[in-house]
Amino acid sequence: MMLKLEEIIDAAEGREIKRAIAVKMVLLGFKTKDICDLLEVSDAFVSKWKIIDENEGASGLRLHYKGGPQFLTDAQRREIYFHLRDKPHYSVEALRDWIERRYDVVYQSK
Repeated sequence: MMLKLEEIIDAAEGREIKRAIAVKMVLLGFKTKDICDLLEVSDAFVSKWKIIDENEGASGLRLHYKGGPQFLTDAQRREIYFHLRDKPHYSVEALRDWIERRYDVVYQSK
């Protein structure tokens, strides 16, 4: 399958670039409709990131997600690996149940 330009632009780094380009185009006097057509975004997208840039500066355009906390320690992860390594088949549900019993944790479905 061939990679499309949109897939690159919509990747994590591309989203930051798209935000920055939208703001830069506003600052250069481009019409919002032209920005939306070129970047394939909504008026709300352009407005949102323009306001964030005004309030927070360019750093506000960055992705801020840092990931969630780990549920298990490295030692617990190693133990799980050793638990699974000799088993030819193991369902996700069975592993989840084993982890919950072993480490007294509960995973909530999303």
